[in-house]
Amino acid sequence: MRHPTSEPAPVDLPPCAGRSLSSRGRCHEVTEGGASPRATQETQRATDADPARRLRPAILVIAGTDSSGGAGLAADIRTAACHDVNARLAVTAVTAQTDGRVRRIDVMPPALVADQVALALEDGHVSAVKIGMLGNAAVVGAVADALSGYSGPIVLDPVIAASSGGLLLSEGGIATLFARLLPITRLVTPNLPELDILAARLGVPAGADTDAKARALIEAGAGAVLVKGGHGDGQDAVDILYRRDRPPLRLASPRIAATLRGTGCTLATATACRLALGDTAEDACRGAKAFVRRLLRERADLTKSG
Repeated sequence: MRHPTSEPAPVDLPPCAGRSLSSRGRCHEVTEGGASPRATQETQRATDADPARRLRPAILVIAGTDSSGGAGLAADIRTAACHDVNARLAVTAVTAQTDGRVRRIDVMPPALVADQVALALEDGHVSAVKIGMLGNAAVVGAVADALSGYSGPIVLDPVIAASSGGLLLSEGGIATLFARLLPITRLVTPNLPELDILAARLGVPAGADTDAKARALIEAGAGAVLVKGGHGDGQDAVDILYRRDRPPLRLASPRIAATLRGTGCTLATATACRLALGDTAEDACRGAKAFVRRLLRERADLTKSG
């Protein structure tokens, strides 16, 4: 089946494009001598105290930590800062891991996760929600309950297994995700291995094509599905956006030879940020892909120069 194809097109990149990220997730202009020293504690406090900060859109990120700093909430916070969007957080799990392996995962008590979500929403100005790692069925259910009255867009990144190894969502959690969480999501963003796992739980044959697997998720309740093609083959990295009663939209760009952890988290969070800023689903996915592509290109350039 041929899909309408969207070739790389100019998009409005967020404020951090072409800048470096500090350890606090702030954007700083880069000069020939390195990062600007202007981000002192005094200016940080002044920025945080600025009433205008509260007028910026905010997203709520519900996810786990990554002690290596490469993925999870660390990547989410950096991405939100790059889009000039405030990030409110609900921590679902704490992990001990490196780029190569996962040693330990401690899932937070469901009541604690629910309280974090509820208070973030009570504080107001949450224009979109991004959900990442959840851990188990109890946390999935608690998050679904806490979001039951929320009417804004919800982006679900179905984190099932870590790229460094280890399960990040139990079998019971996957079942609860289908029953409770999928029906309230605006967009689900599985990569190809995650799509295979989810589609198999819905009874889709392993040999079925990507279209059939993505459509099964929509029939199961998802508002739309963005299949991330980073794990695919070929010279192009192809993401495909599936929506109900509309033809699939193929977002293709030349594959960049670079290794960067957390790209799945980053893409989903960038999409949520752009939805919070008022983009349509198509524009949000297009802009998020361009953002991740810029990060990969910068990593590739650093690798070449290093």
